[in-house]
Amino acid sequence: MKYFYNEFVVNSNIEKVWVFYTDLKHLEIISPTDIKLHLIESTDKILKKGTVACFYGQIIISAQWCSRITFFEKYEYVDEMIQNGSKNLHSDYGLTGTDSRKLMIVKLEY
Repeated sequence: MKYFYNEFVVNSNIEKVWVFYTDLKHLEIISPTDIKLHLIESTDKILKKGTVACFYGQIIISAQWCSRITFFEKYEYVDEMIQNGSKNLHSDYGLTGTDSRKLMIVKLEY
């Protein structure tokens, strides 16, 4: 299994950042334009435990995939890519920090 870990600072109110990152449309905003990421369908517009969302994009080749939120608490959620019922990618997203400085943490296992 391979791992990716990234941290970056977000200088904004933690509640505003959380609202942005739990709205599924944020992925279309922050993803590089050459990926052409689009939300195809989802069970919810705002993430919560159990939300399933399906996407289309072009990383190397065009592809469709679905992801399920398997853990959800204030300032942290986990999504797992599902394809034919199997897990391919496990992503953990979290926010931590003070009111004036937020640290966004992204951990991927694939």
